[in-house]
Amino acid sequence: MRKLRSIFILPATLLCFSCASDTKGKTKPTIEETVSATTSVPATTSVPAATSVPVTPGFDPYTMMVVEHPIPSFDLWLSVFNAHDATRKANGLTAIRVGRNIDDSNMVMIRMKADDINKAKEFSEALKADMREAGRTTAPRISYVTVIRDDSSFTDIKERALVSYHVKDFDTWLKIYDEKGKATREPHGLMDRGLARGVDDPNTVYILFAVSNIKKARARLSSSGLRKILRNAGMDSKMTVSFYKVVQ
Repeated sequence: MRKLRSIFILPATLLCFSCASDTKGKTKPTIEETVSATTSVPATTSVPAATSVPVTPGFDPYTMMVVEHPIPSFDLWLSVFNAHDATRKANGLTAIRVGRNIDDSNMVMIRMKADDINKAKEFSEALKADMREAGRTTAPRISYVTVIRDDSSFTDIKERALVSYHVKDFDTWLKIYDEKGKATREPHGLMDRGLARGVDDPNTVYILFAVSNIKKARARLSSSGLRKILRNAGMDSKMTVSFYKVVQ
């Protein structure tokens, strides 16, 4: 496991990072009131069993590991990351998308398909241990999810929004989410691309959007109107939002 250090991150001399690592002087994303790009969904005392969910015909749900973390040099990091593709695959991880945060260009997001989620967890724990040993004071944010809907059709839109929050009951939430439908989200610049549930807590939802209009999307995700809809649907946590641009 010691060799994991360079798979996601740079050699030790380039590992250290801080809030000042953004070369463009940008700040990390802040979304009004309940929308926070750095707020984690609180843990729950009990984990409900996953229920059946309508999915696209012919689509097989799969597990994924999503990693978000800052790096000191995006170009250098990307070259190191790409060089270790075979090592990741040997551990059952296949990179699907690499994105760069729109509000902080030195924050990256990696979405990887995980053949074995338990093996992926072991892999990430070893990675975090290596990062701590190398002097990094902030751990990466890692989510383990089960993807139940995935629109992989071509789009030339590169901007994405990953939204997550906790709900009281997934089935109740999903019914309202589907009743509202794509047509109610697209005028706000939010185009459905994927839907996932937390592996450890299936009542944590993750929604991936292609973003056709960043300004409209931000306004919608921070609006009181949306908060009211989500409360009625059973949202019982703050919302986490990350805007990023697909680079690979």
